[in-house]
Amino acid sequence: MLKYLIDCFDYVKSQRTTLAQKNQDALINQKNLLTFEKAYLKQGMSWEDTKKAILNNSKNGIEILGTSVNDIRRIISKKTSKELGRVYLENERFKCVSESHNSKPSIFVRQDHPNQRQYIKTQAGHFVRRYVIRGLNHTDSINLDMQKGLEPPEQNSEAKADETNATKDHAHRHPVQTGETLDEGSQIISHTRGWNKRFVSTTSTDRSVLSTQLEEFRSVFGAVIVDLAEINASDIIDLHSPNAASRTFGFAIDVIMKLDSVSPAKSFRDEKIRAFRDVIRTREILIRSVPFTAVKFLSAAETVVGVCWDKRCAELSNVTNGLKEATIKALQKHFKIEPLKYFSNGGYWYFFGFDSAQDCGDAYRLLTNDPGAKKFLKIEKLKSFVPRSDLRNSQFNRVG
Repeated sequence: MLKYLIDCFDYVKSQRTTLAQKNQDALINQKNLLTFEKAYLKQGMSWEDTKKAILNNSKNGIEILGTSVNDIRRIISKKTSKELGRVYLENERFKCVSESHNSKPSIFVRQDHPNQRQYIKTQAGHFVRRYVIRGLNHTDSINLDMQKGLEPPEQNSEAKADETNATKDHAHRHPVQTGETLDEGSQIISHTRGWNKRFVSTTSTDRSVLSTQLEEFRSVFGAVIVDLAEINASDIIDLHSPNAASRTFGFAIDVIMKLDSVSPAKSFRDEKIRAFRDVIRTREILIRSVPFTAVKFLSAAETVVGVCWDKRCAELSNVTNGLKEATIKALQKHFKIEPLKYFSNGGYWYFFGFDSAQDCGDAYRLLTNDPGAKKFLKIEKLKSFVPRSDLRNSQFNRVG
């Protein structure tokens, strides 16, 4: 009987893992965001479904005891009256191994795998992985090189014109006046919809994360791992789970499941639904501020060349216009090009990422000595970062 129970739970776990990968593959192949998001919301099997499956196939040899008070269920053999095992639900799934101190969150492990992945508990009562991933941007690279932490672009809570309903184009955004103070929930909506970024975004998954344009979030500046145990608990906002997103945006999960589409948004309610969908897809954990001590990376090297000028320029041909052929070939020896479509650090940027510091240095020297490069306001070498491999292997090896 005990072997039967173990096989049941192992089967449920393997089914969830297989379904998660199947959904991810379907998203990439079919490029259907809504299909993927709905599949993710329903892929988990509830305890009631699991319980029913176990009882239906146990030939009436067991009973399951317990109430909703303590979230522990005891599985009892009817033949011997002995306890065969326990099921831990909700908060009971975790046990504390390090209490909170200095405003930092407590650290927990799973009851069934105490020597594996660690978790922290947010002030809202959600359990999230201790280690999360941050894909870096231009400003992050500069700050980390100076041993500074990660900060959001917008530090002010006052509503900006582009996130209010002040204009016809923005009629479905926040129903407030420019300059009014936005509460945390409104700031979260602005951040997740991309109107104004007041948080540092991280993800709790190591699977591919796609944007609403179905492009994978990859950066020439690399990524780092952020240790949530070294961040003030009040600065961590969990949105990665369906339940957390449901509480934040005020929609029941079945409301999202019934959607056909909300694109383009026609109301503020539509915008909130789209924000819900975004964070489900990206498994998002928001952080108000990340100190340098919480940022974990294995190495950093100058493998990025950035060129900056005063006008937007989305085409590579416009960037290389007027440069020598040797310079162009050197710049084309890259694995990724990343243009910025917004003003940052003195102008508009185009970044070239290289496989090595040697390739980066060669391209940089050719570019700075090329007379055609005079049109650029700045030419810089910047660092890319590699996440701590030991943390990825031990704590971040798969989606839970």
